[in-house]
Amino acid sequence: MKYVPNILTVLRIICASLLLVTPVYSSAFYVLFLICGITDFLDGRIARKYQLASKAGASLDNIADYLLIISTIIKVVPTLVLERWVLIWGVIMLVTHVSSSVIAWFKYKKIVILHTVANKILGGAVFVIPLLAGFGNHTLLIALVCAFMCFSVPEEIYLLLTSKQFEPDVRGVFFDNSNVHRGYADVSDTSATPNND
Repeated sequence: MKYVPNILTVLRIICASLLLVTPVYSSAFYVLFLICGITDFLDGRIARKYQLASKAGASLDNIADYLLIISTIIKVVPTLVLERWVLIWGVIMLVTHVSSSVIAWFKYKKIVILHTVANKILGGAVFVIPLLAGFGNHTLLIALVCAFMCFSVPEEIYLLLTSKQFEPDVRGVFFDNSNVHRGYADVSDTSATPNND
């Protein structure tokens, strides 16, 4: 059981990599993409529930998240038919989102996406883009995601800039974050962390 979360994360890395060489919107693409989504949903929850979270696992999870995002952008974005204004908006929001990772790197020497409630919702919204792209107005779909990013991205940047220590599991500016384990301060690569659910 100890290695299950990391095995799931490595499976996501493999599937996200395979997306790059799989025809977009093919059956194989959807199978790989859904495996990525399921493993992303399960790995952190299993780690927290069974107190298996670790610094190494958190870093691996961030690599898997970024690889899935990059694979999705490379494969799906070129297929989207977008009006210029939403394309510009999307690029601005994407660059802003990347800037939060740059801030985290300079401040904590870590590449991270905070586990805020807003980022989790955003991740779900981004995840459904490839699933819904064949069924409707791409401009509306991307505009809705960008509109939500106008909250989630500034919130993440604010939390990174104002935090005194690395707190990846902070829930957001409107939540009580007192029970967040502070930056894995007492967590070694093999020790357990408290359940934050």
